[in-house]
Amino acid sequence: MLANLTRFWTAYVAGIDGYSFYRFLVYSAVASLGWVSLVAFIGFIAKAERGQVEAITLKAGYSLVGTDCNCLNCNTDFNKTR
Repeated sequence: MLANLTRFWTAYVAGIDGYSFYRFLVYSAVASLGWVSLVAFIGFIAKAERGQVEAITLKAGYSLVGTDCNCLNCNTDFNKTR
């Protein structure tokens, strides 16, 4: 939802300020490329350091991967085929 509001206000302000379509397109493309690159980089780092990210979130009380049990010390092996 925030992305929709941002896109609306960006186009609205560009129109009020009298930006040409080409200038608006260039600024939008550069900003979009920057955001996509940033999010992709964060995803790459999160994947590369997944074990550490999961350890930190588990210490904080959050789980990134859902399990069938409610405790962290259960002896259920979820990798076995049932």
